[in-house]
Amino acid sequence: DESGPLGASLLFPMLSDMSGESNAIFRNLRASYPEIPQGLTVKVKFNSLPRLFGQRLQRRLMRITEANSWWREGCVTVLQEDGTVRGFARVGYHRRESELCVENYGPSILLEDILYASRMCFRGFPGVTIEEVQILDDGTPLFVGGSQISIAPDYDGGRAQEVRDILYRLGLIEEPAGAEEAKGAEEAKGAAGSPSDLSPEIKCLWRKMHDDSITRSDLQRVALLALQELCMLGVKDFQRQKLEALWVLHSQANSSKVLASPLRPRYGMQWKLDKSMSVEVDSVHDMCSAHTSLNEVMRLLLGKLKIRIPNQGHFRGVYWRSPREAICEAVEESTEENYGQIFDSGFFSGVWVHREDREEYQREA
Repeated sequence: DESGPLGASLLFPMLSDMSGESNAIFRNLRASYPEIPQGLTVKVKFNSLPRLFGQRLQRRLMRITEANSWWREGCVTVLQEDGTVRGFARVGYHRRESELCVENYGPSILLEDILYASRMCFRGFPGVTIEEVQILDDGTPLFVGGSQISIAPDYDGGRAQEVRDILYRLGLIEEPAGAEEAKGAEEAKGAAGSPSDLSPEIKCLWRKMHDDSITRSDLQRVALLALQELCMLGVKDFQRQKLEALWVLHSQANSSKVLASPLRPRYGMQWKLDKSMSVEVDSVHDMCSAHTSLNEVMRLLLGKLKIRIPNQGHFRGVYWRSPREAICEAVEESTEENYGQIFDSGFFSGVWVHREDREEYQREA
C-alpha cells in the first residue's frame, strides 16, 4: 500500500552503506554542546548478530534518532526535554564482528534506553548470547566480562551504579540496585513483604525515584517499563484482580467516599488519574493492595511525577480486588473498553495505555 507509512522493511534497504554523514552529525553535536559531558562507552560482543537486528533496532530507536543520521549499521540518537538537548549517543552495530557499540554523552538514561532496546531486538533469537562486555570511561576500561559477571573489589565506586544499570539492561544481572539502594528499598517495604515481593524492574524504578538528578520524562520512561509488573504483582499468589491498567484508590476531600481511578501514562505530557473513569468502592481495607511495598512505590511515583489526586483527594493505596462482584466487573469492563496495547512504537511496544493516548506513542513509528 503506497499510501501507508514507510515501514522498516522498506526503509532499511534504502540506507547508505557509508557512515560519513552520521559521523558528521555526531561531531557537530559534540561541537554544539560542549557542556554535555562524555559518558560511558559500551561495547558488546555477541556469538552472532542476526540480519534482522539492525532493522529492529533502527525501528525501536526511531523516536530518538537524529534526522539524516541513519545508515546501514548505525545512527545517532538524541535525548531532549522541552526542546533542550540533554544528551546524545552514537550507535553502531557490525554484523561481521557481531558487535554493538554505544558512545554516550550526557545522562546515562539514554545509554540504558539503547541497551534495553537492543536486548528486546533479540526476542525470537534464543541462540544469540553475549560473549563479552566492555564498559569504558574515556577509553579507560571500567569493566570487562562475559556471561559470568562479577565486579572486582577495587572497582571505581564512582561509576559502580552506572555499570550495574548497564549490566542489568543487558540482562546479565538480575538486580540493578547496589547494597545501599537494596537496603533502602527493603526498609521502605516494612514488614509486609520479602525481597521477592518486588521484581528487579520495580526495584530499578524505586532506585531511580530516589535519584534527584533524574528528570520527569526520564522517570516516566522507567515507570512505563515497570508498569506491566506493577499491574501483575500479586495476581497469581495473592488473588489480585488481573487488569491491564493500574487502578489507584483515593478519597475525596471532606468526604468519606472512596473511588478507584486508573493511571493514564501520556506521551510527552503530564500523567494523570482519570476521574472520568472513576468507580465508587466501599471499604479501602477490603480492596487495598496487600503489599506495603506496592503502595509505597505508587505513593512515591505519584509524588515524583506530580500526578494530582482528583478533587484534591488523598491517595489510599493500589486497588487490589473488591469483595463485591459488581465493582470487579465495573473496573474490568472499563479497563477493557478504554485500554489498548501499543504496537510498532519502537521502545514502548507492548505497553498498555489508554486508547486516546496510544496514537501519540505510535505517531512516528
